[in-house]
Amino acid sequence: TLFFSDFSLNDFRFGKGNETEPATFRRNPGIITHYFSQEEVIDLFSKFDQISISIHQWPMRVLGNTLVRSEIQAIFTRYG
Repeated sequence: TLFFSDFSLNDFRFGKGNETEPATFRRNPGIITHYFSQEEVIDLFSKFDQISISIHQWPMRVLGNTLVRSEIQAIFTRYG
């Protein structure tokens, strides 16, 4: 069984920094982050059976502002 969890395209940090490739951004001090779509995750693990996939979002307070953290969470298993 494979458990996947990473930032989605809906995360508040998506689009911040210099885009190094599609949906991948480099922010200071050199942190590189890729943001996933559900379709990309399904394609990435296409050799596995998909058990579940969902977007999990929650509010996060930063310097008095409410921002949205967003992750794609998925569970896959082997064929057979």
